[in-house]
Amino acid sequence: MSDNNNSELQSDELTALASIYEDEITEFNAKSGSFAITIRGSSSDCDGKASPTVTLSVTFPPSYPTECPPVFELSAPWLRGESRRLLENRLVAVCQDFAGCPVVYAWAEAVRQFIDEHASAQCDSAAADNQDSQSSASSQPTAAVPAALSPDSAAAAGTAEFVHGEPIEDRRSVFQAHLLAPVHSVQLASNALAQLLSSEKKIASATHNIWAYRIVRQSQTGQQQGVSFYTDCDDDGEQQAGGRLLRLLELSDTRNALVVVSRWFGGTLLGPDRFKHINNAARNLLEQRGVIETRGAKRNKN
Repeated sequence: MSDNNNSELQSDELTALASIYEDEITEFNAKSGSFAITIRGSSSDCDGKASPTVTLSVTFPPSYPTECPPVFELSAPWLRGESRRLLENRLVAVCQDFAGCPVVYAWAEAVRQFIDEHASAQCDSAAADNQDSQSSASSQPTAAVPAALSPDSAAAAGTAEFVHGEPIEDRRSVFQAHLLAPVHSVQLASNALAQLLSSEKKIASATHNIWAYRIVRQSQTGQQQGVSFYTDCDDDGEQQAGGRLLRLLELSDTRNALVVVSRWFGGTLLGPDRFKHINNAARNLLEQRGVIETRGAKRNKN
């Protein structure tokens, strides 16, 4: 395949990445095909502080992706020695799985998963140290899901009130976001989603209904537990779209919200533009309803 075709594939990949990691892409140099993405974990650490970050620097060779992989470099003050080697080996393995295909999104998500694993291991170590230092009665086991969010304590029954965003149209495909916020329980989010898809015939008829939620984890007393989250997502056949939508919620620090984006296919393949439209439909509705700050307000603060 010619360098011109590779150049088009690289441009499409950058467009998709820009729609997902809008404020996280830095040091972009179109001439050299290099850029960096600052990647943060999914939740705060066990002390409630912001999770650590890793900067993934990438350079596209002219023959990427068809003939060779991109070049990457990792940068983070806490990433040293064996941890760095483990992550580098993981990215090499991901690259082998995606040989001949765009790989940067998969790299970024692999880095984010590694950060989450690191944070979880740090918390487990701190908890073990704390337990060893206690001489009081044995500690109670921690439930996997707090009682406040268990199925047995689902929110009171009622009609979920979704709000609907303005449709985005491109080459006869239509994208529309639907938002339920605030939503404080996983059970309520699941029930509301099932209700939406069973009661709204137009939405149920969509080619894809991509969804994601991000809900603050609550203690049994109803207090926030140092800002960690229940999250889930689904592609509904639009490969990787659910994960990208969830990533938007994480990057914008959306809390206690369920977002569904319906796509009605118009007969023309849109390529990476479809991910841009999915994320823009969701972001526009979140901004319109005041769930997240508008991009203009965020820039003014900075």
